[in-house]
Amino acid sequence: MDEKLRVLVLFNDPDLPGTDSETVVTADGMVEKKEKVNAGTTETSVVDISSEGLQSEVEAICDALEDVGMQARYLNLKNDVGLLIETLQQRNMDVIFNLVESFHNESEPEMHVAGLYDLYKIPYTGAGPKALGNCLDKILTKQLLKSYRIRIPRFKIIHKLPLQTPIGIPYPLIVKPVHEDASAGIENDSVVRSNKQLVERIEYIHRWFKQGALVEEYIKGRECNVSVVGNDPRITLPVSEIDFSGMPDHLHKIVSYQAKWMPDHEAYKHTVPVCPADISEKLSRELSRTAVICARILETRDYARVDMRVTKDGTIYVLEVNPNPDISRDAGLMRAASVYGWDHGETLKRIVHFAYERK
Repeated sequence: MDEKLRVLVLFNDPDLPGTDSETVVTADGMVEKKEKVNAGTTETSVVDISSEGLQSEVEAICDALEDVGMQARYLNLKNDVGLLIETLQQRNMDVIFNLVESFHNESEPEMHVAGLYDLYKIPYTGAGPKALGNCLDKILTKQLLKSYRIRIPRFKIIHKLPLQTPIGIPYPLIVKPVHEDASAGIENDSVVRSNKQLVERIEYIHRWFKQGALVEEYIKGRECNVSVVGNDPRITLPVSEIDFSGMPDHLHKIVSYQAKWMPDHEAYKHTVPVCPADISEKLSRELSRTAVICARILETRDYARVDMRVTKDGTIYVLEVNPNPDISRDAGLMRAASVYGWDHGETLKRIVHFAYERK
């Protein structure tokens, strides 16, 4: 019976500093790892703390799956590709619940891990390699959406300074890394209003993230998101809105890294999700329709979330398409699922079944 499916929850815990390293949380909320490379020199890198608490999240997922009648266990890969391959070769699972988002603090290998699942023909939850890669590349995502006439903010990609030509997009602008997720690199200083601020932020992205900087039109308006679950058909959960009404004047109304992952930060305290959103039925339908179209274009599977902004005149702009979004109990998708009528276990069970249907 499919109720007794053997589910293996795979995840990869972030690198932990060793005895020759020091971790420091900077004033802007970034976490830096300073590691000794050789005598007298250190190498500094940015560490992603968005996966903090992952162990407890994984345990909660296993408990919830057990409660709905499945056999669930988990495995931390600890950046060990050999362990991953050995595990896949054993085939001691019916479905993999894929929570692997990075290797060695790099996001790009996420798609390669999903590719290995495909090569071993083992069903797994969430998006495939193509969707994961496309959505990680913000420029490619925007080009795909634009080709289908989905409205997106105007943008430019800057790989090097000095700027050779004017940006050509009116201020304010928002500057992000091209190849990151979980709001990494998005902070209050990401919103810029002058050429000086713009150059400083581009330099910051180049220095810390070692990649191009996405310079994007800043869309003023309400921020909403729609979670999409299932495949055929795709089901839209109730629309959520981010309530920025309590945000202090010195902070921009954006979902920054600090607002997402740092509970003690004032941006976190004033970034309040509301579900269902207090919007008209017409706008709710249009946001849901847009989310489904985006999910189809980017070929997300099982569960996804689409982030959008709505201007005063009702124009919808798509900001991000997120495959495999956070599914912890207090995450946005689970909040929307609860409003829809599904509890944590029921939602996870459905995601597993969506994956198993591809067997």
